[in-house]
Amino acid sequence: MNQRKEQGLLLSVENLGERLFRLKIHSPSISKKALPGNFCHLRVNESYSPLLRRAFSFHRVEKKRNSFELLFKVVGPGTQILSEKKP
Repeated sequence: MNQRKEQGLLLSVENLGERLFRLKIHSPSISKKALPGNFCHLRVNESYSPLLRRAFSFHRVEKKRNSFELLFKVVGPGTQILSEKKP
């Protein structure tokens, strides 16, 4: 199991309707190594609420642009916080 802590830059948060959102994140180190079926664990807040990170599979990886996208539906407090983030 290969685990690393990386920081990324939030490029966009797109509301696709029906509580469905797409995040685009710039992170050269993650986008270079991301493969189909891989997951990343996102810390949604700097505080301890919610305590646990959220697991997301990669929706799209753009290796040439050093970015990746995550697709999610708002179902609880953690994903609600993510949906309200600003780039």
